[in-house]
Amino acid sequence: MKNRPPATKNWCDQQTQFAQALLDPAKDLPSFVGKTVGKLAQKRFNVYRNNIMVSLTEAIIDTYPVVSALVGEEFATAMARVYVGDNLPTSPVLLDYGEGYAAFIETFEPAANLPMLADMAKLEWAWLGAYHAIDETPLSIEALGDYPQEELTSLRFQFCASVQLLRFDHPIFSIWSAHQGEGTTDLLGDIVQQAECGLVNRPKWDVDVRVLEPATHAFFKSLYGGYPLGIAIDKGNSFSSFDPASAIGALFDTKVISTIITK
Repeated sequence: MKNRPPATKNWCDQQTQFAQALLDPAKDLPSFVGKTVGKLAQKRFNVYRNNIMVSLTEAIIDTYPVVSALVGEEFATAMARVYVGDNLPTSPVLLDYGEGYAAFIETFEPAANLPMLADMAKLEWAWLGAYHAIDETPLSIEALGDYPQEELTSLRFQFCASVQLLRFDHPIFSIWSAHQGEGTTDLLGDIVQQAECGLVNRPKWDVDVRVLEPATHAFFKSLYGGYPLGIAIDKGNSFSSFDPASAIGALFDTKVISTIITK
């Protein structure tokens, strides 16, 4: 009896061939597919191939609705199809699909004159991450009362898993907000073209997307990076508008802190 390759290797090879044929219409139907032959088998495989491409394309568009709205349905569909063609899902969970879309848009030549588009994709992916983050109970400012006054500047803060701090060279947060709700895009004409800092969080049921002042963002970012409160205040003080008391209040008002760390 001739030696046969291990079944697992043969199965892996078949999976690879199947996936490649799904994405490339120019490839022949894999020889191991189905029990029918000839044109009927090819026709059935083409239907399956089309369903896969359409489903993944729609998943990208649904994940990035504002990106799609900014460029229009035709452009958004064409761009998503190109992404899907080069990026198969690596997880069986469809919610995980599309993480690299912002990086793809940055190199997508037809979108080269839309520099804000990739940033919008980053914000929308952050929104999705916050939406599906674990549930946590954020601390209130009263939690600081458990520590002596002289120890406050040495405290470190653990942020909730849903929190992301972002900065963009364009008014991405304002543009995103203008696309929420019906008829609100009328506000787009009033948006000032400037850099924006912001916060994405889900303190309870709804995702909170808000603009932060640069000084407050720098303060939050320092704490998020693991620095103690005293150093974060020094970072904020590099901005003339920074008020430590207001910044600490905002830290707890935005419900971003899950744990206070003393060491």
